[in-house]
Amino acid sequence: MSFSSKEYSIEASDTIFRRATNSPGYLVVKEADWDRLRKIWIDSLKQNEELIIREQKKYNAKVDSIQQVLISANIQDAKPDTNPKNPSDFTIPILALSLGLLIIYGVVITIKLLSQKIGVKTHIDRLEQIEEDFERHKRNSIERERKLMRELIDVQNELEEEKSRQNQDSE
Repeated sequence: MSFSSKEYSIEASDTIFRRATNSPGYLVVKEADWDRLRKIWIDSLKQNEELIIREQKKYNAKVDSIQQVLISANIQDAKPDTNPKNPSDFTIPILALSLGLLIIYGVVITIKLLSQKIGVKTHIDRLEQIEEDFERHKRNSIERERKLMRELIDVQNELEEEKSRQNQDSE
């Protein structure tokens, strides 16, 4: 059974987080599941970054082609024109309009790419924050477990002492 990355992350978030039995208000996750979920997030972020790079390359290719068209238009302008009312006289305004539209398109694409990059950075920051919270929770849990273990050993020792006193009193 195969899931897309989006479906899998939704599926994973619904099933791998469990309520902590000893700490109300906290969720716990198995380390293997956490690693798998982290890998999914990182893969998704890498795919977004690759998409941004591809879009930048497309944009740069379009800019290069327009520059080539403008260069060829400048070469044609250098030739003497015998008929001033020739339809080719309108090529420069058309090229200028095309260039203007391309620049607007480039600005829109650039803004879009920057917003995606900011989104990727936001997701990376969230992931790092979750990892920090998880590690802090893990340390606190280990500390609580050790404290409870010490208390349990103390209580067991007290019970053994009490039993030994009762045995001495009964003898």
